[in-house]
Amino acid sequence: STRDLHLDIDEQINQLEEILFDSFKIPLTSFAIVNEEKLLKQLDKVKNQIPKQIEQAIDILRRKKVIIAEAENCAQNIVDEAQKRANQILNESGIIQQAEMEARELRHSVNLECDALQRHTLEEVEKMRTSAIAEVAHMVQSAQQQSDSMYRGADEYVDSVLNHLEHELHQMLQVVERGRRQRDSHHNP
Repeated sequence: STRDLHLDIDEQINQLEEILFDSFKIPLTSFAIVNEEKLLKQLDKVKNQIPKQIEQAIDILRRKKVIIAEAENCAQNIVDEAQKRANQILNESGIIQQAEMEARELRHSVNLECDALQRHTLEEVEKMRTSAIAEVAHMVQSAQQQSDSMYRGADEYVDSVLNHLEHELHQMLQVVERGRRQRDSHHNP
């Protein structure tokens, strides 16, 4: 891992420092006598570690690019999905709007049909009322005519009976008068 390689190179550099610190110092100078073989071995170890570190860093950069590309792809997929869902919601809302519009049109159509049916019913009721009024008027007129005819018939009958009675009474009166005259003529000879 990166941490292990980093620790390895740090350890190798620390080893170099120890070699320098452990070397014999020449008094009154800044020079030291160093074990050349030990120092070269340690430098070889450091040289071996550095390419590994660089390779690992390059690999990390490559992986970083891949991870970023994957993250960007993932983000783009999320954006695409969100856009797709938004479009779906808009389509669904369009469907809802279409259904609401069709419901309004149906409601309007039903109202028109109801109004037409109501007008037709009122017209039929008015025709029936007019017909009933005409029929009642005809019945009243017919009854009036029958009544008038009956009154005329009754008047004629009464008139006929009274004429007959008057005739009978007149004849009786003549009989009575004759009877009186005869009586008077017998009393006055």
